[in-house]
Amino acid sequence: IFECSHELLTQADSIKFLGEKTCGEAEYVIVLDKGNIYIGIGSDHTDRELESVSVPKSKQICPKPIGRELWVYEEVKEHWDEIKVMSYQQVDGKEVAYQDGTLADILPVEKILEELKERVGDIEQSVIFSGTVPLLGDFVYGEKFKCMLVDEVLDRKLALEYNVEIIDEGER
Repeated sequence: IFECSHELLTQADSIKFLGEKTCGEAEYVIVLDKGNIYIGIGSDHTDRELESVSVPKSKQICPKPIGRELWVYEEVKEHWDEIKVMSYQQVDGKEVAYQDGTLADILPVEKILEELKERVGDIEQSVIFSGTVPLLGDFVYGEKFKCMLVDEVLDRKLALEYNVEIIDEGER
């Protein structure tokens, strides 16, 4: 469990990074508000080079994109494990499948909340990233990241996509 600044949350269509070794990971997001639990989609975008040195620093250094829509948790709770999680990287203009799984592959909402309450205490008014499904291969670094949660039972999906721009490391 890694705490990150709320200032890292973004809904920007494009985000910039220093270095070419950053990439997203599709995660469900828990939003706690006034005793209610909502579910969204997010990307735990991470600097993979820095991650090899310090996982907490790599988590704190990148913006964390989140989707614009939420589901009421109670509406999906009974068929939770059936919800699909998928992501894609766009590399050199081609879309590449990056992750493909279900929420059964990730810790459930109740377990995450229980663990956080035990370790942290009051977590009301929080945005919590869940962890992710396994990658289909190795890390892929692309110019666009796209992810979604697909609920076939209620015939809907949560989607998120953003462009990845590289900041030149040279002084100008």
